[in-house]
Amino acid sequence: MITLVLCSSSIIFGLHCLLYGRFEPTESEELYARLAPATLESIMTVIILDIDVDMEFLWLFTALLAGRMWIWIGEWRVESLYQARTPRMRTYFCVLAGLLLSLIFEMFMLSYIFRAAQQTDDARHVTMFSFEHAVLSISAMSTTLSAFSLLEEASLKTPVQSIPGRSQRTSWSRAELLHQRLRMHRRKMTAVV
Repeated sequence: MITLVLCSSSIIFGLHCLLYGRFEPTESEELYARLAPATLESIMTVIILDIDVDMEFLWLFTALLAGRMWIWIGEWRVESLYQARTPRMRTYFCVLAGLLLSLIFEMFMLSYIFRAAQQTDDARHVTMFSFEHAVLSISAMSTTLSAFSLLEEASLKTPVQSIPGRSQRTSWSRAELLHQRLRMHRRKMTAVV
């Protein structure tokens, strides 16, 4: 159990450092403040549902906590991008890559849990974990879509590299694209009213 927790923690920490940079002290405090109640909530659910604790349960529990942590970190980074609006595109792509990894992980966990449900008679822990990972999948999709919209907005605002004869045409096409989207949005709003 300890090695499983250490391995998953080191993988999450390594991916976090690779994609987002080092933890800030406030992020570490916030992560601890969120992780402690989430862990206690899951333990209380285990007690209420009278779930047997075996190695599969410990693996699923560790994966659940790792998924929660990774999604919380991704949400914080998207929120900081909303506030900072950095001109560096690499930052947007790193956040998006982390969120896509989170989404892939949650989808993998859901498929694993559904396969495990078919092979077991006692489905209490499968029910608990499938619900939790479904909620995390929805959260990951929502955050990923927010990051995509931020990336699109940043790409429209980023100046084009100077290629002879292309910069004027590209800036015009971006402005035209923006006007087309604005017109489509206005049409949708008038159709709703």
